[in-house]
Amino acid sequence: MENDLATNRPNDGGRSANSMLRSEPAAPMVLQLGAGDESTGGGFSFTMLWRSLLQRLKIAAPIGVVTALLAMGALYQFSEKKYRSHAHLKISESENVVVFKLNDGSRDFAQTQLEHIKSTYIISQALTRDELTTRVPELQEIRGKEDAVSWIGQRLKAQRIGKSELYEVSFTTKNSTSAQLIVESIVKAYMDERGAENDKDRKGLLENLVKEIDRYNQEIQDKRANVKNLTKAAGGTETATVPVGNQPGIIAASGRASQMASLHQKLVDTDVEIEFIKAKLNALASELEDMGTPASPDKVGGTADSVYIPESEISVRLDKNPSIISLMNDLKKAHDRLPALNRSSPNYKDTEAKIAKINEEIETKKAQLLPEIRAELRQAVMARKRDEFKSVEASLKNKEQTRELLLSKINAERGEQVDH
Repeated sequence: MENDLATNRPNDGGRSANSMLRSEPAAPMVLQLGAGDESTGGGFSFTMLWRSLLQRLKIAAPIGVVTALLAMGALYQFSEKKYRSHAHLKISESENVVVFKLNDGSRDFAQTQLEHIKSTYIISQALTRDELTTRVPELQEIRGKEDAVSWIGQRLKAQRIGKSELYEVSFTTKNSTSAQLIVESIVKAYMDERGAENDKDRKGLLENLVKEIDRYNQEIQDKRANVKNLTKAAGGTETATVPVGNQPGIIAASGRASQMASLHQKLVDTDVEIEFIKAKLNALASELEDMGTPASPDKVGGTADSVYIPESEISVRLDKNPSIISLMNDLKKAHDRLPALNRSSPNYKDTEAKIAKINEEIETKKAQLLPEIRAELRQAVMARKRDEFKSVEASLKNKEQTRELLLSKINAERGEQVDH
């Protein structure tokens, strides 16, 4: 009977007993943290969560690895490759002073040189001299779109290495050959500029030395005037007024005064010569130090990279090379033959190709000979400077010995005058 009531009551407002039972509010679900009953749906624990994560990790980990590899591959494929070329320079903190300080200069000489390397002037010199706009593919790509000087300046770096006097000049671009070519051209342009400035400084130094010589010569003339007065006094017929210290005095000289005056004159002349030789010796020592080699030939251990060699000397040596001369003769013959040929003839095109090939061979040969010629010229300059330093050093030693001899004679003469 109860079963009939539960199933056969269609006219009870459209609701059955089952629907009435489901409409009753269910008991709230309790979240059990800790040891819940895993066999019931009402329990939840961290163990279940951990197992669920482990199951998903088996799928997520391989997908993550594959995604990372794909991202790295895409980054490698679509990112632009970069090549960096660098060179090292040694720049002193202050300008070298040999005998005279030629100018006031900057408080930070090295930083000034660093900014000079990155300046538009040096970059323009490198572009013009080495024809970088035609030899660097990147500069050909930006032609007409961007200024080549600005493009190089944005990528050119020059910075100090630690606290040393070494500085690094570097350039980064997508082509390794371009990076090396630009760095070499920038450094070469800077070294040529510094070489010209050093030549100017040396001329200024020589001018100052000449002025010093004139000053010493004037002192010699003054001393000789005093000696002349002493000589007159030595004859016994005249007296001469000779300044003694800051006080004027009258010296009546005997026959020995003439000899004493002659010794003093020679001593003054020797002192002037010694000062001049010392100045020259200091200048040579500074040049040898700049070249990276000590002044003494027995202690040679530096490099000749800092020796400035004019481009004109290198060009002369290249032009005198037998291989270059032979290639230049072949090139001249080809150029002489070209006007006599018809432009549309195969011989004309063959001759043009031959000219281009000879020009290429000449450039290749020059590039091969250049390091050897530079090394020879640098070694020759260093050897010549060392020989000159040795000669001047020997001259200084002789003059100092002469001075000691004169002093001993003067002291001996004074002793004899006292005895008499």
